[in-house]
Amino acid sequence: MYFSIIHPKELEPLDSCTLNEEGSFKVRLPISQPQFIKVYTNDTNFIILATHPKENIYISGNYAQLDATYSVLGSPSSETIHKYRAFTRENMNKLDNLTIFWENHKYDDNSLELKDSLDNEALSIFKAQRDSALSLINKNPENFANVFIIYQYFVNQPLFDEVKDLEFYQWVLENLEKKYSNNEHIINLKMRINKVKAQIAERDSILSRLAIGKPAPDFALPLWQSDSDFVLSLNIGQPVLLHFFAGASLSSVKDIQKLKNILPQLTRKNVKIVTIFLDYDTETMKRAIEGEKINWTVCYDLSSLHSPVAQLYAVDILPMYYLIDDSGIIRDKAHHIDSIDVSSLNLSK
Repeated sequence: MYFSIIHPKELEPLDSCTLNEEGSFKVRLPISQPQFIKVYTNDTNFIILATHPKENIYISGNYAQLDATYSVLGSPSSETIHKYRAFTRENMNKLDNLTIFWENHKYDDNSLELKDSLDNEALSIFKAQRDSALSLINKNPENFANVFIIYQYFVNQPLFDEVKDLEFYQWVLENLEKKYSNNEHIINLKMRINKVKAQIAERDSILSRLAIGKPAPDFALPLWQSDSDFVLSLNIGQPVLLHFFAGASLSSVKDIQKLKNILPQLTRKNVKIVTIFLDYDTETMKRAIEGEKINWTVCYDLSSLHSPVAQLYAVDILPMYYLIDDSGIIRDKAHHIDSIDVSSLNLSK
């Protein structure tokens, strides 16, 4: 049996022991502050304890299936993590059952309706997982285990998003600082919260520069199958519709048909359409251009959403549109073309 301290960014081996003939062990771990301890036999068979100095912790379970069978006494924070793991296993089993059911019925005549129903059920399971975690935290806001719970994922989704749930993160921090202000995990939580706040402030600053009525930021990108670049500032005198797109983005492909439907309206307004591809490779671009019969201006940056131009225009979801008038002023912006008000170009007259 191995024991390691879980630091915010690394795992520190601490000790190990051998079980006696009766399958028991006793070990004294030298910790001077509350710590998260990983108890494990290998990388996939482990449990997490939230320990405090001088605690006498008793754990029992199947050596070969620690997480599924263990119980813990003598450590209130560790017992909280045990409760979290217990309802997590229950909810994971429910998801597994949904997956099995879908595999057995995905070719049924009503498969589309069934898929929607199962997706809704999966969302309700995620909500139940989040609500249970929230209940544990609210029950004892100063519990050291809360810093473990707040970071947890369920399948591939965080239970608590650092941006959307920032106020909740702040509340958890304020309560934990009452007892653990000098603990490395609480310090790390505070650093992460401050980093998110800085990112939000930076994004707010960017969005204020991209507000309707503000000048559109200039940029240059290579044109598709050309040796020259598209430069936004060189198009002053003509309205421009910037269309951030990716052939690998299903939502982008779905929306482009709606864009084609309003081409006559854009033509009457003398709007130049510029599609900015944000795929990772030219082959995907080529397939999309040919498949969608895109015959207007195309430029590209094969960096996906990491593209400097995408970041300049705060593009984090595709598609994204910016309608710019003939003076280079942003007149409208939206994620869907049917939300773009072409008549807003009249404001520049």
